Amino acid sequence: MPKIKTEIPNTGSLRDDIYAYLRGLSEPMKSIGAQTIRGLMMEPLMWNTIRAAMSQAIRSRVESKDKVAEALMGI
Repeated sequence: MPKIKTEIPNTGSLRDDIYAYLRGLSEPMKSIGAQTIRGLMMEPLMWNTIRAAMSQAIRSRVESKDKVAEALMGI
């Protein structure tokens, strides 16, 4: 199975970051095949893993932006 990148892109826009992250997740899946992906999509554990990863990525990104904003306010 191909390795999925876990790094979070920083394009300067949260919207673009999410698109880039999802594109990065989808690229390795293309080599697996549609039938396998359909089977994985039916697994509730897989959905819970995806949901947890996305919420963690978004939370991390928001925290980073909050730290930058706090640093700029202190200047």
